[in-house]
Amino acid sequence: MTLLAGVILGSHTTTFAQVVNQTDTFQDGTLDFWSTGAPDPTPPVNVSTGGPQGIGDRYIRLTSSGGSGPGSRLIMSNTHQWTGNYLSAGINNIHVYVKNEGSTALLLRIALLSSSNGCSSVSAISVPVASGWMAADFPLIASTMTGGPVNTILGNVTEIRLLHSAAPNTKGDPIAAQLGIDAITATGSTSNVGGSTTGTVRSFNLLQNYPNPFNPTTTINYELASAGYVTLKVFNLLGKEVATLINARMEERGSHSTLFDASSLSSGTYWYRLEAGNESQTKRLVLIK
Repeated sequence: MTLLAGVILGSHTTTFAQVVNQTDTFQDGTLDFWSTGAPDPTPPVNVSTGGPQGIGDRYIRLTSSGGSGPGSRLIMSNTHQWTGNYLSAGINNIHVYVKNEGSTALLLRIALLSSSNGCSSVSAISVPVASGWMAADFPLIASTMTGGPVNTILGNVTEIRLLHSAAPNTKGDPIAAQLGIDAITATGSTSNVGGSTTGTVRSFNLLQNYPNPFNPTTTINYELASAGYVTLKVFNLLGKEVATLINARMEERGSHSTLFDASSLSSGTYWYRLEAGNESQTKRLVLIK
């Protein structure tokens, strides 16, 4: 858990002041104050290896039983370091890595609570069975949340929840499922995995993939200053094309993201190149199996 100065709570140090890039990686072996409430017959656990960055990367495993009663819903919440004023901190997105480890497809949403009010994501992130690790972004702005009033809640968040729900709500739906969760991060951008947002992007920019090194999936983010046809390809060190992620697809101005699954490739160093109009950028990525 990456934090600023705070107060001592149990064996941890936590803060109640939100900051951009605050992140929970669970590498200390704890749950970083995330819980499902009590009692719960299948509480979340910290798994020692197998996170998005592979061997030695810890993550949380969340399990639900379906039916009714304690533990029936896939939901976890935090009332400690994730509380505060998201508006003044400039936070308008939660970025998280998730992996469906169960046998049922999931629809994930973020919910925020403040006093007696609550709001949740209008659109859910679909996490299919055997998804592997995938990045998910949950924009926290009035147009992407329902309930509320949204801005009042964002100004005084007392609890944050990650949950499965077919329709927007703050309580989640009963389901028998298992979900891996890692690298929960507060960001100031609202890029959607597999999609885009049309923010105030002023330049063409290819960002470094994350995680890097990776095994076997990683996320590539990029920004377009204007709409146009986009091509994104991966090459080996000899310059041979090994993957085409986007092939001359029309995309709008804004921030974009795509997932690269390198399961069929061997360990090694590769290059990925983004082309849009007359512009192009290239960066390196490292696959370790």
